Amino acid sequence: MFRQIHTSLWREDWFTALSAEGKLIFLFLVTNAYIQPTGFIPITPQAIAGETGLTEEATSKALASLNGKVMAFPGWGLWVKRFPKWQGKGPKWERAQEITLERLPEVVRRALGLKWDAGVEG
Repeated sequence: MFRQIHTSLWREDWFTALSAEGKLIFLFLVTNAYIQPTGFIPITPQAIAGETGLTEEATSKALASLNGKVMAFPGWGLWVKRFPKWQGKGPKWERAQEITLERLPEVVRRALGLKWDAGVEG
């Protein structure tokens, strides 16, 4: 699947302030095969460590440095807040987002403040 990364990311203050591990983890999060059109990733820090080659401790520290950009749902996964804005547009992409929104765990839907009967933000 194709993922879009804006080159301006490398000039954003929050990104340049990250450690090398933080940058690796963020780039992994926005380019991995598990991320859904909503930006939700059903993955654990342990799985991220395994895929990136970082230790679990380094992975946890890097994830903590992404606070404000990535929201953790222990036992469920992670949500990359700006991911949907960086990706596709148009009716097919919007439909894919609707479908994956409907499939998110309820704990995630509630935390994100979404109305699932209408499929729109609350």
